[in-house]
Amino acid sequence: MPIIYKDYVISSNVIVAVLNVDNKIITIIIEMMKDLNLQN
Repeated sequence: MPIIYKDYVISSNVIVAVLNVDNKIITIIIEMMKDLNLQN
């Protein structure tokens, strides 16, 4: 059981890390779009 639990924790950490990366990319895109709107 501990091994399964450990694998679950690792996989959930990976998912959280991926979501964090996605959020950063989305934030960057939003900032870029704001910059483009300001230029126009």
